[in-house]
Amino acid sequence: MPLTHRPVDEKDIQIICGFPQSEDELFFLFPKAEFPLSSSQLRDAIAQRSDSTVVKLGGEVIAFTNFYRWESGGRCSIGNVIVSPAARGRGGAAISSNR
Repeated sequence: MPLTHRPVDEKDIQIICGFPQSEDELFFLFPKAEFPLSSSQLRDAIAQRSDSTVVKLGGEVIAFTNFYRWESGGRCSIGNVIVSPAARGRGGAAISSNR
């Protein structure tokens, strides 16, 4: 099955909040957040960032990412990258970073 991506949707928020399995994992996703990741914390991050995107495999959301810094015609910095524990090692982070 091919990996696809699309903009994050409200219905994805709770799914993404379940991806970080520990405080350490959450730190690498979102250093300012408190474990467990809440919907409100994630919504706030999405509101402050650009191009929040999910990656899907077979209709299932398996990864999430966005830009925390972006300049038209300049540099972009990827932030908030996380892959579902069940989908790790299958290339979901690669497609989310190459969109």
